[in-house]
Parts: sequence; C-alpha cells; structure tokens
Amino acid sequence: WAEPAAYDRVVLSVDPAVASHARADCSALVVLGRVNANQQSPGMAIPGLSPVGSVHVLEATARRVSTPDLVALLDAADRRWNPDVILFESNAAFAGIRDLLARSARFGPKLKGVTQTADKASRVAALSVPVENGAVRLKGDGGRVDAGQQALFDEMTTFPFGEHDDLLDALATGVAYLLDRREPRAW
Repeated sequence: WAEPAAYDRVVLSVDPAVASHARADCSALVVLGRVNANQQSPGMAIPGLSPVGSVHVLEATARRVSTPDLVALLDAADRRWNPDVILFESNAAFAGIRDLLARSARFGPKLKGVTQTADKASRVAALSVPVENGAVRLKGDGGRVDAGQQALFDEMTTFPFGEHDDLLDALATGVAYLLDRREPRAW
C-alpha cells in the first residue's frame, strides 16, 4: 500500500456497537485514504497507481466490545493512522457516546457525528457505484484480498444475505464522506 503522503485525506469511519456477547453486532472501524490529487495529473494513467480521487481501504476491524474497549480501539486506530477526521455514527444512544468522547477522549476534537437518514440498503447501493467503477480499492496481492480485509470483502459480496454488515456500513459512510463531500473553495 502507499505511503501516508500518497493520501490527501485519511478518515476513520466507525459503526459503533457496545455489547460483547456472542450474538451482538460488532463495532466496525474502517480506515480509508483518498489518493492524493497531487500524485498524478488528472486523466493521466500511471501503471500501478490508483486513479486520483480513489479510496484505499487501509484497515478494517470488527470486534464485539464494551464501551471502554471501543474507546481503546478508537484511540489505538487514531494513533496508528492519525486520521483527519473520525466519522462516528451517532444515531439514537450513540449520539450521547459521541458527545462524551468528543469532550473527554484524546481524539475527541477529530470526532464528527454522522446521523444516518437513509436505510442501509440505500447506503450500500450508493457505495456500489464507486466500487463498480474501481474507485474503492482493498489491499491485496495477485487478485486475492489481504487477510486483514477479508471480512470486509465477505460483507461486500454477501450483502444483504450475509451474517454481518457492520464493516460494510462503516465503509459506505467513509467513502461517501471522501468522495461526495465538497471541499471549501477559495477565490
């Protein structure tokens, strides 16, 4: 995968769950890097490089954890990747957790609450466009997905019939933020 300088934005997208029993949802953390626009000229294809504006999945982790363990996972991911922003799904009770983390966690100033207004199927359908166009890249070698991203790949290829979709939901949120969000412009 590319060096951190190859990315003009890095985000950590979080689909939280705060129960650790065997049947609970997993908390999903997906780290994404948007390929740096300065890496190559628009319209110029360089073999081995992803197109400008594409998104690399840098890490995908799903675990059943309690709230304190979720905070530790977030802190560790923030220290590893130093993301520009941490997108934290803040529907229902998770808004309170986001507020608490924003005020008390070391990484709190980076937290951005995301309230989902569309259903998951619609969010995944929107994600399918950049995926099918090759703008979302998983880590791998020789056409095989890296073992650390296999769970995400499995969720992507079995939705909506798979057992889990937490990583997929975090991916959809992060990709939408990186590809659909308009940056401020100066003139």
